This record gives sequence, C-alpha cells and structure tokens, in this order.
Amino acid sequence: MAINFNQQLGKLIDQARGEFKEEQALSLITILLYIKSKDANAIDVLQRMGLANQRAALRDLLATYSEASSHSATRAIDYANNEAIAALISFVANIENIGLASQAMRAAFPNSRSITEHVSNANEVNLIRSLVKPKKTDKVLDPAGGIGNLLLSLPKANIELQELNADTASICQMLASIESKDIRIHTGNSLVQPAFKEASADYVVMTPPLGLRFGREQIDKIKSAPYLLPQESQTSIPMTAGDSLWLQLALWALNDTGKGYVFLPKGWLFRGGYDAQVREYFVENELIEAVVQMPNKFFSHTAIAPVLLILNKAKEKGTSVRFIDAEATQSDAGLDYHLSSDYIAEIVGLITATEIDDPRVIEKYAPDIREQDMILAVNRYITPPTHIEDINFEAESAKLKQLESTYAEAKRQLSALLDN
Repeated sequence: MAINFNQQLGKLIDQARGEFKEEQALSLITILLYIKSKDANAIDVLQRMGLANQRAALRDLLATYSEASSHSATRAIDYANNEAIAALISFVANIENIGLASQAMRAAFPNSRSITEHVSNANEVNLIRSLVKPKKTDKVLDPAGGIGNLLLSLPKANIELQELNADTASICQMLASIESKDIRIHTGNSLVQPAFKEASADYVVMTPPLGLRFGREQIDKIKSAPYLLPQESQTSIPMTAGDSLWLQLALWALNDTGKGYVFLPKGWLFRGGYDAQVREYFVENELIEAVVQMPNKFFSHTAIAPVLLILNKAKEKGTSVRFIDAEATQSDAGLDYHLSSDYIAEIVGLITATEIDDPRVIEKYAPDIREQDMILAVNRYITPPTHIEDINFEAESAKLKQLESTYAEAKRQLSALLDN
C-alpha cells in the first residue's frame, strides 16, 4: 500500500501544482483524512457531488471542525479550480486504510522539498525509537515538536510537545487523532515561554531548528526565561544563541534521573563565546553522556552532518563522555538519504555498549576535555583512519608509456598536417 499510496500522492501533487502549493496539498489531504476518520460518509458525499457544488460543500464541512478550519491551507480552497479540489477529495475518498495513510503522510512531509520547516525524517525517528525505551508512566517531551514524528513513534508513554507554528501543531493533533494516540500539544514559543513544567520529563527528545537566530526583541524576552543557567556562568545572550538555549531548556525540563537526546549542528561543539560558556557548564557538571557525530545527509534537504548530544542528569560523577564517529560508510544516495536498519542498529550499539573496542569510539573525562578548551568536536578526539591505496608501479608505468606513445603519434600527425 505504501508504494502505491506514495506514487498516487506524488501524481496528485504534480497535477495540483499551480493550484495548491505542495505544503498546502499535503495539509489539505491530512485535514480531509482526519475528517474521514470522524465521518467517512461526509467525504463520500462530497466525492459524489458535481464540480460546481463541491467547493461550497467542502467549506461548510470544514466549518464543523474548528481544529481543521483554522489551518491556513484551507484558504487555498477559495482560489483553486474545481478540478484540483475534486482531485483532492477523490484521492482521500478512495483511501481504504486510514491508519497506514496517516503514517505515509508523516513520511511525505519531511520528504517534500518545498517545506522549509524541519520535520523529523525516518533517520531521526528510527534512531530515537531504538534509543528511547520509556515506561508507560514516563513522560517524554519534545519542546520543538513539529508534527510529532519523534514522539508519536515511541511506544505508549505520557507524551507532550510544544510547537511554535499553529498550522504545524494542528497537523500534529489531527495525525495523532487518526492514529488514536494521546498527546498533549501546546502552541507557542518554548524558548520564550515554555508551557511545560521544570523537572517534569523523564526524557526530552528534539530536533530544534538549526542555527536559529533572534532579533533583539526576542532576546529581551528570553532573558527572563526560567530555564537559563545561573547568570554567573553566562555572558550576554547573543542573537546566535539558539543551540545553547535549546540545550538549557532540555536540561531544565528533565527530572533528576532524566535523559535528553538533542540533535544539533556540529558548530555548537567548538564555537566560542556564549556557546563555550554553556559547554563548560555541561562538561564541568558532568551532564553529557555521549557526543555522536552523525552522517552527512542524515537530515532531509541538507547535507549538513548533525551531532546527537545525549544528556544524563543522573550520570555517575567521575565517569567519561563517550565520543562516537558514526559517519556513514554505506553508499551515498543523494538528497533522499536513508540509513538502513542495520546501520541504525550499528550506531545504537556504539552508543549503548557497556564496553567497546572500536576505533570509532573513545571515552574522555572532564579534565581531558578541559585540556582541549572545552571543545567537544568528535574529530578532536578521534582521527578517521587514513586509507593509502597500494600502487602497482609497473602497471602505472606501462600506462604512462602508452600515453606518451599516443601523445608522440598525435604530435607527429599534427606536424604532417601543418607541413602539407
């Protein structure tokens, strides 16, 4: 069903191009899928209508679902042609398995190249699902939740997220409803005003926006946020402090035995100024369990290689930080780069093994990191193996002689032509 659904979805989006932006089409399909999960007959009735009546009937139907009608994509219905609207309705009406379609939509959002907002892809989901094993009573929090792909992939737990974009939060709520999953969703900027409580989470998992920058007005609001580290450990907050702020927020939200899994750009591992101050706090207070250098193209739409920072508030004092070089060894697959299940399992093994003898792993203590000026870059501690290819000098010499002979013959022919 997945392959057929994806093919049909791609064909539909291509047909609707010019009438709906790709993100609008994906959102409208999700909204119609949500309504179908509540009242399948309503979608069937729409499909049977004439083209002249579908637009008004669809507007009336959306108005009965406030969680759907508030989404900005619904405004595109006023401008699209009748055929494009009919195609969306027909596509959803013909879906037989709503649950599988919902999962396929979760994959469609991060795979869309027109969506600039980050949506967790299969690589992130599969890795986090393999690492985080919450109990039913555990609370798992994502302060930058998106459509909920990370949280809703986990086994049953008490899950909660906050999302800045109201449209994205709405899609998250509808997909969760279709999948009969309970989730508590807050809308708003968690860096300015977190809607969750301090020390309330057993796990924090998130892929926050990379390299987030702030205006001066936002910085002024953030200065009064409750999660900031003690003032004496900080310089003034710069406009480029996003990565460090997300980490402080994660730490604040974790309870005394909590663990955090935060994807960040690797620049945070070595930048100076404010980031260096925050790194020093995390290292000297022994809050970092592991630093994992992920492969290039781990994320969708960017070749930037992120790092996974694993926090542990119950980490035994005097224990090491594990540095892991998990750069991909499998062949490059372009922008749509998916790590195989075997490779995910290999990365998980490097992270979780109690004792490990592997050149991609090294453990360092706080004094070792202090000697390196609090730099946490994996390549500062692990040197990738250098492969020197054996050269067959006889074969290479023969190739050189052949090239010289070819060159001499071409030169002779050219001289002959010029003489004539």
